[in-house]
Amino acid sequence: MGNVVKCDVTGQPVSLNDGVLVVNRETGQWYFCSQEGEEQVPNKSSFPPVDRVVDQEGLIDLLAYLGNKPWFDPARFFQKIAQLKPY
Repeated sequence: MGNVVKCDVTGQPVSLNDGVLVVNRETGQWYFCSQEGEEQVPNKSSFPPVDRVVDQEGLIDLLAYLGNKPWFDPARFFQKIAQLKPY
């Protein structure tokens, strides 16, 4: 099952491999959700398990996509990532 965290919306456990990164485009707030929790986030853009980010080019494509969105706040995004996988 991999690393397990709590869904930010439902509080239920969800594997990092099975969860969904979701952003509320109006507030810029990021959530890590189960499939059920994702449906409850208003004004959302979702990033389901990202199968195509399997190499450096895929990662760069995803970050470039995010960087072009007016709602993207890098500090908030990486704060959420650090909560999910602290080092």
